[in-house]
Amino acid sequence: MKSRHSRIYAYMALGGATLAVVFHVCSFLGLSLPPGAMILHLGIFLLVIPAAKKALSSKHIGLRDLLRRIPRLSTVILIVAAFYAPAQFGYRSLKLGAAFPEERDGRYQLVSRGSVVQELSADEYAYANALDARMWSAYWFCAYWCLFVYFQWTEAALEFMERIPPHTGSRAE
Repeated sequence: MKSRHSRIYAYMALGGATLAVVFHVCSFLGLSLPPGAMILHLGIFLLVIPAAKKALSSKHIGLRDLLRRIPRLSTVILIVAAFYAPAQFGYRSLKLGAAFPEERDGRYQLVSRGSVVQELSADEYAYANALDARMWSAYWFCAYWCLFVYFQWTEAALEFMERIPPHTGSRAE
């Protein structure tokens, strides 16, 4: 049976994943991240702490055992997100390098380490912001979905593992 805290953490992680999807869809509509959206970084770290504490204080469960116990759709989403997030980072890096879009004195610029790399038009600035939003939201989704899966299904997987007799090391013939 899942503990109350695990349920709350799972819902928090699912909420973060949902927000990440909303921000990701908005980036395809040409909208940049709203002010304060980067707080999703903090949410990840706030959920990683109880996840690490839980992992260190409970029985060991292998990834293979966990993946056997979670619904197949969640596994597929986890795998797709694990490949999609780095792909978004690669695409953004290919297009913008290490620079980030900024608006300074009413001018749109691509800035890297405090130096202006390139002046941007309003459309280019919007596109660069959308690439940033896509990259961040893809990573946020991946992190929050991993945390959701962990909090949602580890206890069920551990209960399942406890019902399996221990392996003796010899084969029945």
